[in-house]
Amino acid sequence: MVLELGQPAAELFLIGRIIFAGTLLWMASKHFWQLEFIAGYAEYKGVPYPTYMTALSGGLLIVGSVGIMFGVYPVVSSVFVLIFMGVVTPWIHDFWAAQEENKADETNQFLKNLIITGGTIAFLGLGFVSWPYAANLGLFI
Repeated sequence: MVLELGQPAAELFLIGRIIFAGTLLWMASKHFWQLEFIAGYAEYKGVPYPTYMTALSGGLLIVGSVGIMFGVYPVVSSVFVLIFMGVVTPWIHDFWAAQEENKADETNQFLKNLIITGGTIAFLGLGFVSWPYAANLGLFI
């Protein structure tokens, strides 16, 4: 099945994918550029094997975002991002347990991740059809 979008919808969908996935790539890259800092925060939050888990979570985001951007295994790619969001959002950004001086920042990070989760669910739903301007490699397309 093909997602039939006329112009400019197909182009807007491509631009949206690029912005969405590009932002996720930027976030993921920080897991490696700032590995020690992010792993330190993960350790503070009680994450076991924080350096390994930081790299693993960055890898999930990289693979997931590239797949969404290019339309390569979009269902699997979306699930990778959802796994990341499902673990990180409540565990790392637990605003309800944050100290008062960190509560606003953790709330914003939690809400940002919810927005990303919503967008990822939309891409997951569309992952069962061919996308315009995409590689269209996948399990279901």
